[in-house]
Amino acid sequence: MVKNFDLGTVLSATTGTSCVDDFNKVYEIAYFILDDKLVTSLGLGNAFPVMRNHITKIYPELKDVMPRLNDRINLDVWLKIQKEKYGEELPIPQLGDKLEGKELVKKLPTKSFH
Repeated sequence: MVKNFDLGTVLSATTGTSCVDDFNKVYEIAYFILDDKLVTSLGLGNAFPVMRNHITKIYPELKDVMPRLNDRINLDVWLKIQKEKYGEELPIPQLGDKLEGKELVKKLPTKSFH
């Protein structure tokens, strides 16, 4: 099964930094990806590395997307920039499922130096 999640929710799962206005969204993606029984037995803190690995295997472009300490002060601005780069939402499959016809994460335009 695949479900679309807001990029802030996805980045919360991959960075371990809350990028959402409601932390229940983080629980929602964790329960969706991992199954609620697994999250309950692992605990949310231990679920983050599993979610990060799962999501970055699908979207390797997100591996290095991490707010710096000074970005956290302006997290809304940082998140807006990320949404401009990668889109508002991303389809995320459950653990063990594949994402057929995955749309690649948008990349920054390359600058040409002529």
